Amino acid sequence: MDASQVTAATKLLNKVLPDLKAVEMDATHDVTDSLADLLGLVSGQSRRIGS
Repeated sequence: MDASQVTAATKLLNKVLPDLKAVEMDATHDVTDSLADLLGLVSGQSRRIGS
């Protein structure tokens, strides 16, 4: 392949395949409900979480 064919192939691939980029994610989770509260909620016998 010559240079123009490589350029054309690269441009076509860029249209089809996404550019992969590094992503940093910082997630925090507040766990204040007890296991008993959560199990009660699942079984329908408890108050709403956070109430």
